[in-house]
Amino acid sequence: AEDPVARALREDAIVGLAIHTLLIARNGTRLPITESAAPIRNEGNEIIGVVLVFSDQTDEQRIRIMTEVRLALIEYAATHTRAEVMTRILDEIGALVESPIGFYYLVEKDQKTISLQQWSTGTLTEFCRNEGRGIHYPIEHAGICADCVREKRPIVYNDYASLKHKRGMPEGHAEVVRALVAPVMRKGRVVATLLVGNKPTDYTQTDVETVAFLADLTWTLVEQKIAEERLIESEHKWRNILINTPQIGISLDPQGRIVFANRRFLELTEWKEEEVIGRDWFDLCIPVEIREEMRRYFHDVMSGNNVLDFSTHENDIVTRSGERLNVVWSNVLTRDARGAILDVTSLGVEMTERKRAEVERERLLAAIEQAGEIIVITDPAGTIRYVNPAFEHTTGYSREEVIGGNPRLLKSGMQDQAFYKDLWETITSGRTWQGRIVNKRKDGKLFTEDTTISPVRDASGQIVNYVAVKRDISQQERLEAEFRQAQKME
Repeated sequence: AEDPVARALREDAIVGLAIHTLLIARNGTRLPITESAAPIRNEGNEIIGVVLVFSDQTDEQRIRIMTEVRLALIEYAATHTRAEVMTRILDEIGALVESPIGFYYLVEKDQKTISLQQWSTGTLTEFCRNEGRGIHYPIEHAGICADCVREKRPIVYNDYASLKHKRGMPEGHAEVVRALVAPVMRKGRVVATLLVGNKPTDYTQTDVETVAFLADLTWTLVEQKIAEERLIESEHKWRNILINTPQIGISLDPQGRIVFANRRFLELTEWKEEEVIGRDWFDLCIPVEIREEMRRYFHDVMSGNNVLDFSTHENDIVTRSGERLNVVWSNVLTRDARGAILDVTSLGVEMTERKRAEVERERLLAAIEQAGEIIVITDPAGTIRYVNPAFEHTTGYSREEVIGGNPRLLKSGMQDQAFYKDLWETITSGRTWQGRIVNKRKDGKLFTEDTTISPVRDASGQIVNYVAVKRDISQQERLEAEFRQAQKME
């Protein structure tokens, strides 16, 4: 680059140099600067010298570099694993503060346990032979990281050897001469610590600010990677469960094509996996006479109108050989991050294969626990064995208050004995009773329920339970009464 003095003299004007220059201070500190030069004139307007002005660009350069590092890390994180991202973070921060060693730790919610997650590239290749990734140990054994977690602020050790309370390092660990530890804080607690060490000169406040800023800024990337890993692990876990469950398992895309079929389904239907994936479920497995009905039901499920994303239904399917099997399905929608439906996964129980009454009942309870309708299950004697949350919300009685009791605790006195006699004669004969009942809440207020009570039989045909599905129609009745009154006044 041209000498600024020569250029100022040649151009006879103030000149600025865009190129950054490093100014080495007496204490060895390197300062990025910009230079400008201007000619000095005497009274006769003759140039008698040149004045040089230096501007410290440390902060400007630091901000620019950290922004570039952050953007580079975001791009890198999109295609790399959590371990690789952590290593890259340590490498980038280490380069900025001239630190050849670096460690990334995660701190548990109890703030008493810490785990080493990753090393910088230089730490592994040149300084450290220690193994221990992912091992959890008490925070008091974390050496120089413990102070950082306890005090919840960056800590600098420019003379590590002189520390009285240091606990040393495991065999094979990098020798620490100087260290800087910065915490990552979220909601008042430390979630991670980032340690860099062995800078040739003492760590400065600028180093502290750089490490603390980037550690905090890059935590989002680490957190995203942790969430991705957990999601992948969860997907693998549940996929293995679906593959190996004794229940029939299938997944259909929004067009009704089979995208997953488990072993039990393939065993029962005699199909091979490669023969069913991508095939239309309804054309392949649904009997012709109910095919359109099932398509309509499928499209209703896939509309997402059910706020619980959960439904149950029963239908026949046809095997490869033409055998018909009756299956009860439980269906769950899968959505993406934006809420769009990706597929529906259905678990089915083949009802003709073996006695599974208890399993069936438990599965049903899992579904009705979230139902909006009031659901009450009694034994054949009328003793309450189950009520769902909608019952508690509508009646004011808690589950604990009614289990083991009798539905008569809701009696309002608005129905006579003949009414209840007819009801019991209907359901004990194995038929379904439907009608409206005026009942009384815990607070004494009356409410009207549109009620359906059905008997539940076991495999031998014996009635083992009664299930009442009820809907509070008090508001509907009030509106109907108001409408009738309005008509009378016209």
